[in-house]
Amino acid sequence: MMQAGKLGFFKATSLSLSLIFIIITLVSIIYTGLHEKSFEPVIRELGNKFLYATQQLSSSSLQIIEQGGILPTSGGFWGSTWSFLVTMATFFSSFYIIYLWIFVLSKVISMSPFSENGKTFINYTLAIIIFLLLQSIILFTAAGINKELDCFSGCEKSTIKYLSTPYLSFYNFYKAVPYFLKPAMDIGDKVLNKNPANIANTTI
Repeated sequence: MMQAGKLGFFKATSLSLSLIFIIITLVSIIYTGLHEKSFEPVIRELGNKFLYATQQLSSSSLQIIEQGGILPTSGGFWGSTWSFLVTMATFFSSFYIIYLWIFVLSKVISMSPFSENGKTFINYTLAIIIFLLLQSIILFTAAGINKELDCFSGCEKSTIKYLSTPYLSFYNFYKAVPYFLKPAMDIGDKVLNKNPANIANTTI
């Protein structure tokens, strides 16, 4: 009973956080449309969120790594706070959209005549493989259409870069995770060093 309660709390918390970040993402996209006085950027950005999910995850992960933390160090209080919320919203909404992609693909696979009941692990594994291949094709095709392919490899806009982005996005996500844990680790270090007075000075 207690285990079921904890699982329900975790699911409710995860869903709530996902909804919050999705709402922040939508507000940011709508604000961009209002600023440009056009609805076209809203449609374009929403499409980009779903079509280029791995690229968005990679970009937000690299942004967190480059700024050395999850909170920007410039832009004033309100500017840095909004920038923080947008970065976090992009980060988690991209991750959530990737999950939706894989979930839908796994359901489609489970309904195919080649799938067997109870093969959930196999279905999800195939869904992940298909998703990564689709993302590679989508990013490569979009780059070709936009004439952003300068070489096969070794340059900023290479074929290899676009084809490998879906795979590198998870690696970049993995590298960004410590920056989420850093504030808590800093506080823990100060507690272990028996210097509680410094806890209040800990910054994100």
